Order: sequence, then structure tokens, then C-alpha cells
Amino acid sequence: MYDVIGIGSVLVDELVLLPEFPEPDTKIEIINTFKQVGGPVPTALRMLSKLGAKTSFISKVGNDLNSEYIKKTLKNSAVDMSKLIEEQGNSGYAQVWIDVKHKTRTIAYSSGELTPFKQSDFDFERLPEAKILHIDGRNHAVIKDIIRHYKNKNTKISIDTGNFREKTLELLEMVDLIIMPERFAAKLVGEFSIENLVKKVRGKYPDAYAIVITKGVNGSVCSFNDEIIRQPSFEIEAIDTTGAGDVHAGGLLYGLLYNWPLKKTLNFAAACSAIKCLELGNSNLPNLSQVQGFIKQSTCALY
Repeated sequence: MYDVIGIGSVLVDELVLLPEFPEPDTKIEIINTFKQVGGPVPTALRMLSKLGAKTSFISKVGNDLNSEYIKKTLKNSAVDMSKLIEEQGNSGYAQVWIDVKHKTRTIAYSSGELTPFKQSDFDFERLPEAKILHIDGRNHAVIKDIIRHYKNKNTKISIDTGNFREKTLELLEMVDLIIMPERFAAKLVGEFSIENLVKKVRGKYPDAYAIVITKGVNGSVCSFNDEIIRQPSFEIEAIDTTGAGDVHAGGLLYGLLYNWPLKKTLNFAAACSAIKCLELGNSNLPNLSQVQGFIKQSTCALY
């Protein structure tokens, strides 16, 4: 029995820290570079493992150097990989340019050469048990059957939607916790104020346990029962926001795992995300005592 099993895509990020984005046809000196494992699900699992949760990751990797790096990093993060599927080919890769001056980032990526998940990749009889299943918005062909499998075992289902995809909408009616960025929600229901936005999304998915819409530096808003909970971000000088939303999801799942009140869970998740943003990359994710200490010593920004 695992605390959280994650199923989703994984890739290698190369972060390139720049003073600011250069003009076309010009050059600029790099401040720093950093390599890390990326993807919404594996990053959330690594955060959970650092907090002390027992996690397992199911995905596909290739046989290139990036794939070896992925396996080594997850192993060092205490994420179980016994169900990892290996194929011939290259795993996904992304280059992330970070503008220090304007605190923005631009991402160019390759999805790699691996085939999408298919039914034959999974032995449903041998899928490990878990308290929570966490997925991204991909792998639509088989993920519905996986959700049904785990729902029959009373496993809670969480999704981090990522970028807008029409087929992802088919999954939202099947899950308990919906995490989506503001841009996904606006694409789904239209442009509204944040509180009306979360109410509109709740109207489409009334059976979800909770719906969390993330707003980056402006925090998050959660719909829980008939209550709207607003969580501001913490006041920090961010170095790198790459993967901050994925780390935030890990914090949410930790609170869900232990049945914390939603207000406490949202505050905890915001703290996890803020700490991650204080350094380049996600190699130094905080443990439980570090997150708790940060909350005691820090101040949330006001809406």
C-alpha cells in the first residue's frame, strides 16, 4: 500500500538562467544552468517523498542518457519505480529560459520518441494499491480504465490538468481533487473574476471533493462544498518558478492524505511552492519541518 501513486509523463528540464531575455539576433551571457527531472506528476511525488509519504511512479522512459538521469533522480528521491515501463528511444526534454529581471520563463520542449500508454502496458491485477492516485491530463486512451480500477478500491483520485486539452475534460468528472491553472479554467468556462471562475468550474463538476485554481504569484482559490477559500502566496524574492505548481500539488496531496482542513492544506501547499522558488531547480525540496518552520516565520501576500 502506497500513500500516493502517480501516473503521467516525465521529462528532463535544462534550466538556463539569464539576466533578461535577449533581443532577436543578439547574444547574452548565461548566469547559471541546472538540470532536473520535470513533469507535473513526478515532481509532486518527489515533494511528497521529501515530506515522508510513500510514493510510486508509473510512466515510460527511453534508453538514452536523459532516461538514465530520470531513473537515478527518482531513485535518489525515494520514489518507487518498480512499475516503470522502458522502451527504445529518447525520453522527453525541455529547455527553460528564465528571465531574472522580469521573473518570467519561456519553455521549448520535445515530447520524445516513446509511444503513448496502451492497455497492454498495464496488468490491472498487479497495479499497486494506494490511498491517492495522482494523474496529469495526458494518456487519455487508458487512464479512464485506470481511474475506474482505483475508484473500485476507494482510492481518492487527483488530477493536475496542465495545459488545456479537450480530452482532459472527460477525466474531470471522474476525479475527487481537480487542480488547474487559471488559464485552463478561463478556456473551460470563459473569462471571469477569480471567484466567479471557480464557481463556474464548480457548476460543471459538482461532485468533485475540491477544485483548486492556481494563479501563480497571486496564490490560489479553492471551491470546497459551498465555501470559496482564497490562499495568497507567500512574500518571497523568487529565483525560479519552474515546477512551482507541481510542488504546490504535492503539498495539496499531503494535506489530503492526512485529511487536513482545506485552509491548512492550501496554506501548506503555498509554503512548499514558495520554498521551491527560492532556489534554481527542484533538487532541494523542503522536508516537513522546513515547511512548518517557513510558515511560522513568513508572511502571506495580501489579495
